[in-house]
Amino acid sequence: MEEEKIHIKIEVLQRHIDLWIRKEFESYYREAEKRINEKATDFAKRWNYTDHQDLLSKLLLDQTVNYIAKEEKLNSYEENLLPRMERLSRLAELMEQALDALEQEEKEIMEPTSAQNVD
Repeated sequence: MEEEKIHIKIEVLQRHIDLWIRKEFESYYREAEKRINEKATDFAKRWNYTDHQDLLSKLLLDQTVNYIAKEEKLNSYEENLLPRMERLSRLAELMEQALDALEQEEKEIMEPTSAQNVD
């Protein structure tokens, strides 16, 4: 099954870009367009630059550094999360065993009572 593609036009730093994209990604492209232009405007106010290439280079560097930092944070979180998930899984197993034992004990208690009522 072929994915539905649509044609969109976006503008990044006064450059018009025609793209064919998957329809479900359109909102991501629109949001990216907005964020890039906002960030470039912010950078242009704070830094000296000679052309849009300077702004794009700084923007790309900033975005990549932020991505790396978030990736490391997620990896660290995942490393801490996995042992906890294993412990929770083991705890769930122990709880299931305890419930099974309680159910068995309850059946054993109820069986003699049921036998006495039959007589």
